[in-house]
Amino acid sequence: MGDHCPLMVRVYSVTIEREDFPLPWDYFVTTRQSGYSRDTEFTKYALHHMIRDPRECRFAQEIRKMDVRIKEWRDTGKEMSFSEQQMYQKLIFQAKKGVIGRKEIILCTCHTSGSNTMKKATNIKQVFTYL
Repeated sequence: MGDHCPLMVRVYSVTIEREDFPLPWDYFVTTRQSGYSRDTEFTKYALHHMIRDPRECRFAQEIRKMDVRIKEWRDTGKEMSFSEQQMYQKLIFQAKKGVIGRKEIILCTCHTSGSNTMKKATNIKQVFTYL
């Protein structure tokens, strides 16, 4: 590959995303599974962090503002309206789609590769061959 370092992203599961960015209306378990840890050195490649980085995503500033509001709601027990939840989720999807579309290598588990985000954000087709 010479001097070229491929552009890559690591797509984590929703559970891992919620550990880093919990949502007040989401009830994903946010406790770490025993024996599982993530290397913080690779955080810069994590999609859910990239979408919050203005160098990687044009929606980053808007997402970060919403993250602050969500944390305030979570801390105070206030509820986010359904329309605000939908707006946030659409914003996150658009951001993920944009970041994934600019990457050359996508790292993910088999489970995550079948997620709606991956299906809608990529043009990857999986072919099975039976012998």
